[in-house]
Amino acid sequence: MQFKQTLLAGALSLFISPLALSGASSTTSYQYDDQGNVTQIDGPRTDVQDITQFSYNDKGQLTEVVNALGHSIQLSNHNSFGNPQQITNANSTVTELSYDEIGRLIQATIKSTVGDITTRLEYDAVGQVTAVYLPNSSELHYEYDGAKRLTAIQNGLGERIEYQHDNAGNITKQVVKSSTGAVVNQFSQAYDEMSRLLKTVGANGQTSHFVYDKNSNTTGATNPRN
Repeated sequence: MQFKQTLLAGALSLFISPLALSGASSTTSYQYDDQGNVTQIDGPRTDVQDITQFSYNDKGQLTEVVNALGHSIQLSNHNSFGNPQQITNANSTVTELSYDEIGRLIQATIKSTVGDITTRLEYDAVGQVTAVYLPNSSELHYEYDGAKRLTAIQNGLGERIEYQHDNAGNITKQVVKSSTGAVVNQFSQAYDEMSRLLKTVGANGQTSHFVYDKNSNTTGATNPRN
């Protein structure tokens, strides 16, 4: 079974670049197996081959991804949640993955002849990542509010980035602090009722403003240099 998705380039211009409506199109083709798994994606390029292929086991678990250059990633030893516990890349480098009792990733170890490279993750009761321990012995800790919005990131040295949000979840203020609590840098942002960015204010009061039309296209902007 094969499905084709065709996108007009002009329809993407607002998100990618200010391209004029030219009528140009790109086509991406998808193929599926009888279980509905994607087995092949043929990208929009016509000058080179850009096909990615996917293989699955009899449980529908992804076991291999092969890109257009023939480079293969093998996924194996799936657990009861269907998560792979081993990934082997095209260079034969093996990464071993460990999960907790509810299927969350808690450790990734890259196997190496010069020593394993391990990253560990911790979660809170609602599944938010609260800590990441990196291979170089550094660490990051994450804090959230009652609405599950990220409010702070702190490294092992005590240096922090703190965030404030509006009711829509947009970040309205970011403050960077040293390990002593001194403010190193900060900026604030304001949004309208449609969550469109209206104003930014830097640490030294430098201010930028943005104006939109009824379709939310930016029609004007002023910055400290204007």
